[in-house]
Amino acid sequence: GSRHDNAKEALWDSILKFTYENIDHIIHTLQRSFNDNEDVFADFIAIMFGINDLEKEGANLDRELGDRVISLHQTVKYYDGSMRELNLIIQSASEMTRVLLHLQTRFRYLFVKARFSDELYKLICTLGFPERVYSTLVRAARTSRTFEHVTFHLRPMSPPKRVSFATPATNARPAAQKAAVDPQPQPQPQPAAIGLGALLDTAQPYLAQEDRGIGLIRLSPASKQDASQLVGTVLRGQMLPVQTNAWYAFGFVTAKYDAEEQHLAGFYAVLLKEAQNPEAIFRELLCALETNTLVSLFDIKQYNHFRKLFPRLEKFLKTPHEERSTVWRLQQFIKDVYNTEPPACLQRDYGFKYCKQREEVMLLKDIYSRMLKKLGPDNLHHACVRGELFKTAIQEGIAIEPKYYRLTKNDYTSPFIGYDNNKGLDAYRGTLFKGSLKL
Repeated sequence: GSRHDNAKEALWDSILKFTYENIDHIIHTLQRSFNDNEDVFADFIAIMFGINDLEKEGANLDRELGDRVISLHQTVKYYDGSMRELNLIIQSASEMTRVLLHLQTRFRYLFVKARFSDELYKLICTLGFPERVYSTLVRAARTSRTFEHVTFHLRPMSPPKRVSFATPATNARPAAQKAAVDPQPQPQPQPAAIGLGALLDTAQPYLAQEDRGIGLIRLSPASKQDASQLVGTVLRGQMLPVQTNAWYAFGFVTAKYDAEEQHLAGFYAVLLKEAQNPEAIFRELLCALETNTLVSLFDIKQYNHFRKLFPRLEKFLKTPHEERSTVWRLQQFIKDVYNTEPPACLQRDYGFKYCKQREEVMLLKDIYSRMLKKLGPDNLHHACVRGELFKTAIQEGIAIEPKYYRLTKNDYTSPFIGYDNNKGLDAYRGTLFKGSLKL
């Protein structure tokens, strides 16, 4: 009855609130795992969609698991930190672990890279943990009168959360009789039906006809996914998540203050809303993104006042991707507050490879955050390419404990240092730390 439903809903809400920080961290770790293995995942997608002419691989592919992984990847990639999307991801991961038999073995056959397969399996199992707790508590409550009235304290000083699993009087049975009856399996908490999701629903009018009605992961090339995410986010008055490629590619990384970042989101929203033809402006935006000509697009559309509003934006957008400074990746990594897995270029250029613990990653992020405030991105980049990070920090009065001096070194002898491309990064691929966060 409604009393039971209310109790289960209250229980699920309590579990989500209690586990939010840990699950949010796991989702970001999963995002980084997909990013670090994007070549492996791209090959998998090509086989799944029949792009590669690999008859043997296609015939033997585990499509049941493959479809679920693609769906999970899409949801995780565009995760915005909301409780609603966190709930969706938990349900998706939990269902995979409950429904698909021999899951770990099947993952190893799905991807050629065993380490990636094992990491995905472990992270997905961890994501499903809150739902397993929920199901266990509900089953226990249904079979024991001890759980008729329960008070939860999520934190030592939090107000009590009281829920009741007591059986309604109309359905009451003697205790002995209830003990002899097997409890009925309880339906899992289901997220609301949302179609393609709020983000993609908003972007639909801007997409070409052939791109409508499909998931973001199926949009190709990847730049179209980034453009769609920008459109679907700013038109809803929201901010792009810091860890997304769209946040980086459209120049939000250059914003000096939060207010400037918000104004940039509003700037893109106005550009889109004032266009007479939604499909045409999307094509222009996508083309400009792919050809580093967003600045020209702004000028053509008579939005050249952007230069005064966003002083760092023009130089960033006009610089080809492979020639951009890795200091912008550092800026993104710093703003992604809870991220302790530095990308390969930062391990090489800013000494993160020397971090032995996640706490040292956070400490080094703080050091560079202070250096950026004093020096600005350009001067920090110059210190990086000259191999003078430590010297510059001391000159600028940045306090560093002697035992952490070793962290402010980089691969100064590398000919590729300081620039955001794939050259010379093979030794830094993968995660910096082996262990995952435990709940």
